[in-house]
Amino acid sequence: MVALSAYENVEAEDILDIDRKGAASVRLLLRRASSADYLSEQHRLPLTSSKRKAILKLVVVRNQTLHVLVDEEVAPLDDVFRFGLPALEAIHHLLIESPAFDPQKHAVDLALIADYLKSLKRTLEKET
Repeated sequence: MVALSAYENVEAEDILDIDRKGAASVRLLLRRASSADYLSEQHRLPLTSSKRKAILKLVVVRNQTLHVLVDEEVAPLDDVFRFGLPALEAIHHLLIESPAFDPQKHAVDLALIADYLKSLKRTLEKET
């Protein structure tokens, strides 16, 4: 969130959820990343509600896998591939298309990330 705010109006509270006394949830960060209240139009993440839902479902699958939550219903693998595409689009937008930092200082890293994102996208598209 700090990187997204284009530095001009960034506050430490932008990445916090004061009510929960910790880092904000992905849901809240996505809402802020696509909000005119936090970002200029250039840096705002263009998210449809279906893309937002897919990213949040991907987070659920990640948490189920990481924390081995066997009691919960796990998404079918085909859905996981489908959920990944909007996440890749969001990452591409935030880092490659409209970074809120000086990309010249990170040219090599950003080129490697862009190549990796393209490769992942091709793989996910083949599976969906």
